[in-house]
Amino acid sequence: MNHNRTCPKSKQVLYRVCLTPNHLINELITRWCLVSNSKYDRPAPKPSDIEIVTELFTDGIELLLQRISSPSSSVADQTEAAKELALQSSKFVQVRDFFIKELSDSITRLLTPLSVLGDEVDSNPELQENIVTTLFNMSTFEENKTLLAENHQVIPVLAKFMKQKSVVTRRNATLTLVSLLDIDSNKIIIGNSVALKALIDLIGELDDLSATHEALCAVIYLCCDEMENWKKAISLGLTPFAVRNIKARRNSFDSLVILALISLHERVIQELANLGVIYDLLSILILEEQKLHEEENQHKTFTKLAMQGSPVAVMKAQGIYIVLGYFLLGMCHRGLDSIIKNQRYLRLKWRIRHGRVNKRQYYAAGVTQGTARDLVRQRRQRSR
Repeated sequence: MNHNRTCPKSKQVLYRVCLTPNHLINELITRWCLVSNSKYDRPAPKPSDIEIVTELFTDGIELLLQRISSPSSSVADQTEAAKELALQSSKFVQVRDFFIKELSDSITRLLTPLSVLGDEVDSNPELQENIVTTLFNMSTFEENKTLLAENHQVIPVLAKFMKQKSVVTRRNATLTLVSLLDIDSNKIIIGNSVALKALIDLIGELDDLSATHEALCAVIYLCCDEMENWKKAISLGLTPFAVRNIKARRNSFDSLVILALISLHERVIQELANLGVIYDLLSILILEEQKLHEEENQHKTFTKLAMQGSPVAVMKAQGIYIVLGYFLLGMCHRGLDSIIKNQRYLRLKWRIRHGRVNKRQYYAAGVTQGTARDLVRQRRQRSR
């Protein structure tokens, strides 16, 4: 791919360069099955994958927008028109190009049913899904990213969509934000909006792994090089939600990245100490290191890559060994001493309350004389 944003097979512009389209791989697998007379049947394509869509031009898209935004249109007709628009914007780059550039108030008209129907729109999840899918498709076109973010309706709508029950709606709303964050100026717009709170609330939900993963990625992109956004995210409760994911071993990697990035903030250090996350971090580090050693001892995988692989493979093979150590340094360089001290404080607090330690030992741990005196007094009162 050479970091090209255009898929060589479908010609679709990618919203992320770290993901490789699977069209070419799918074709290779299909050819192999035919040549090898494989007994394994390939999964049958979904109806949506083989659906033939005829490209519409400005007049045709204009008619779809009229059906979506017209007060006289029924919800069923609006849903059908929104579905067709989602398909058009998904399959044809030209539609994504002229939709905002050449059609007046196209975004406002697309979002009209949401404001007209009010709360009733929540009872029409298919309409919501088609609208947010269209927004996502439009956001993958580079020239649309700034225009979408600067539209005063788009970001609040995406924030609302992230709270819906529909998995597709939540995921596509989050993906749209991730796509918009490719533009640095959009980070300020989104960071000052209600979308940041919606993303953090989504991170706190453990049921939808896909949407939570995208929300974590969005927060990383949103706060990268934007210190003010980090401060806002921390004040909105990012730390305990990330820790909850780590403790549940769900989307742990993205949560660890976030903690590594915010761990130098004094407030975060104290929160991590109170949440007792150090043991979870160490257990992850030990477990991952054991897995790497087992893989290397059995198959010499990383040694072979480092000696025989391409430059990218060599870099990644070396990076596998570095990442865990780097994380430990980045995560714990300033925070580890504070966290360990806090854990020692809690253990000593328990011991003094149960008569297991004297005040002199407590002073050595850095606890003030007044605190130690109060704890001893509490212990004596309970023993009466």
